Amino acid sequence: MSISQNILNKREIDNKYRSVGLQKQLILNESGKSATELNKIITGQYLASFSTLTDLVFNKTFLELLNDLCGISDTTAYGISEPHIVINGLPDIQKSPY
Repeated sequence: MSISQNILNKREIDNKYRSVGLQKQLILNESGKSATELNKIITGQYLASFSTLTDLVFNKTFLELLNDLCGISDTTAYGISEPHIVINGLPDIQKSPY
């Protein structure tokens, strides 16, 4: 009885170790997959940002070239204030010639 019990216990322990090993492998695989996905997302964001930067630099250079070709040397931007418009009442439509 003692021998068969040891065999069963050994098999049971081996199965538990195998189960723990599989769980460990699953966790390692999932963490590796998560790291790969994160790297992919960061790379995509970097490429999108770099593309926007190159578009900005190109457009700025192109605008400067156009300004030079048109003879525009001063491209300073000035802010303007909002116009103050006051409506003093509605016209009388009974007096309209139309």
